[in-house]
Amino acid sequence: MEEQDIANKRLEEVNIIINDYVKKLGVNIQASSDDISHYFSMTSDQIRAITAEECDIAVILLNQKSTQLQVELNHHNRIKNWAEENINAFISNKLSHDQFVKYEAKRIAAIQQNEYTNKLHMISRTAQSYLDALEYLPMSIKNHADFFLTLSKTKRLK
Repeated sequence: MEEQDIANKRLEEVNIIINDYVKKLGVNIQASSDDISHYFSMTSDQIRAITAEECDIAVILLNQKSTQLQVELNHHNRIKNWAEENINAFISNKLSHDQFVKYEAKRIAAIQQNEYTNKLHMISRTAQSYLDALEYLPMSIKNHADFFLTLSKTKRLK
């Protein structure tokens, strides 16, 4: 079995263990099928016209999406951490001791010398790309949910 296959197989095993753990805790969150995009592009007239009940529905849907995205972030974070820990364990004794070469350059050289660590590095970089893309989305969506919650309360007072 190739080292890349070994890395993928080990990652799959870790994901199964973690997913089973999360399900055991009762946190099996599924993506909402409701489209929430219109809540981000509402005009002032649409905001004035929305009812308190519609605001409450928006709060629920937005919070569901925020939580779902946070679970996705956690997933990619644990993949990245797993890959980095395995890289470090594998290359720790392969780093050169040249004091004039920066640690990061030594690390990359050690990673590139082996297919397994090179594959782990690609996994880590891919996970980091997903993390970068999703970084502030859960909080932004949560802020919109908070807005609709406040709007709902305001509309109920009128």
